[in-house]
Amino acid sequence: MSSEVLSANSDVFAGLIAQKSPGLTCRMEVSDVENLGVFKETVELMFEESNGIIKKLMKMGVYRAIDVLEVAAGIKVSRAVLSYLKYLEAVPWTEDEEERLRRVLALYNLDDAAAEEILARFNSNETENTQENLSKQLVWSITSCSDTNPRNELKSLVKGILCKSSVYEKEQPEINKEDIYKAGKYCVDSLVKLFEEGSSSKSGRPLIEGISREVENIIWLLEIMIDWEIAEEFVEIWGKQRKLVEMHEDASPMVRYELSIVTGLMFIAMGKGRVQCGGEARAGLVDMWFKPMLLDFGWLQRCKKGLDAREVEEGMGQTLLTLPLAQQYPVFIEWFRWFSKHGTECPNFRKAFQIWWRRSFLRGVDSSSTCR
Repeated sequence: MSSEVLSANSDVFAGLIAQKSPGLTCRMEVSDVENLGVFKETVELMFEESNGIIKKLMKMGVYRAIDVLEVAAGIKVSRAVLSYLKYLEAVPWTEDEEERLRRVLALYNLDDAAAEEILARFNSNETENTQENLSKQLVWSITSCSDTNPRNELKSLVKGILCKSSVYEKEQPEINKEDIYKAGKYCVDSLVKLFEEGSSSKSGRPLIEGISREVENIIWLLEIMIDWEIAEEFVEIWGKQRKLVEMHEDASPMVRYELSIVTGLMFIAMGKGRVQCGGEARAGLVDMWFKPMLLDFGWLQRCKKGLDAREVEEGMGQTLLTLPLAQQYPVFIEWFRWFSKHGTECPNFRKAFQIWWRRSFLRGVDSSSTCR
């Protein structure tokens, strides 16, 4: 290879060549070469014109070009590095390529206008407050969207961004609890108005669609709250919807069971310990929504809408057992009577009932002497 080309392109090679006697063929050794193929390509690119470098990078693709950039930055090939940066700034990257490029730029601290342009694709000057406001706008836009298909698509998108298990979690600001609660309360109030309209007129399909839409919005918001561990107060709000429960009793099963989907999701989350409400909130939810859940369980089994009826049973049973025994008594007796009349159309709390019975009446009795 031409020592002049190597010296002109690489500060590292220039230093090694300067240590050798002039005019003689010299051998140089470079340590810590992890990928010989990439190193060879990097050296060969020193002998290309700028246009030729770009063409070869286009053939390599982004992933390989980042490998070559790392080697070039390590041996200080300044002219080639500039070409690599210009190429990488102009093309799309996958998320994996983005992470690798971030690492290379951070490792070598490349101070160049082209590097700054790449960094501008990584970094935003937006403040955390701006991000919170944007999250609020996205949530409100979705809950007010009337078209089912785009609404569902956007729900999936925004939930994926906001959830704590998201790939964006490490850069995610804390979600604004008040904004989520305001959106949830707005949906609940809209639900009450729709049921009021239904009780005073025969609105038919538009009413059913409106109720279904608001329930889906509430479930979507509730899932985000559960994920962020901020759902406790919303459970308390739902447990105080006496007006909604009163209208539930007179509504068509086709409409009213939608409300029990919300309640069922809350019971599942509480039964799994994902929502840890105070005793008053738990008792309020059971007192307000236990009978509607008994009424609607058959519909929940047939029209699941993503809700597992067995999980609802388990969640309700576990939640009932967290109440004081004095409050459990009337609830389990009501369930027993209901189940004796309706059978499989009613949730089966057999396991929870046995635990309640043992705790209530068999304390201190030798378990070996009890009937099974």
